[in-house]
Amino acid sequence: MTSNDINLSADSAVSLDHDTLGELKGKPKFKPLSIGREKAIALAQAKHWEGMTHRERAEFQLNVCELTMPFDVFHEAVQKALGRPVFTHEFGLNWGGLVAELRGDVPAPSLEEVLELIPADKRVVIAMGEDA
Repeated sequence: MTSNDINLSADSAVSLDHDTLGELKGKPKFKPLSIGREKAIALAQAKHWEGMTHRERAEFQLNVCELTMPFDVFHEAVQKALGRPVFTHEFGLNWGGLVAELRGDVPAPSLEEVLELIPADKRVVIAMGEDA
């Protein structure tokens, strides 16, 4: 099942119709669409991500403001789709960069660039190993 297949009952106060999904696909990739709390909860309860590839999960969630799947599922999807470790602070400090990378518009950042996302006064780096 994908998000396109979700058909919530008419009794539900929440519905995700094809117009909403069309809006998601047509929106600029750097401005996630807000689908509202109720729709996000309904999607999560329906486990809409089951049956999606990691890339589909990443693309969907990166384009929706509200979290519609468990964060660990989303995090894994982004890492597998990008083929690299993604640090949790990247979600808060480089959302647009993750989207651009997923689209193939920019290369993956270096570890130094990822660390530089953290404000200098909050950054603590511990070097370990023989060269430390």
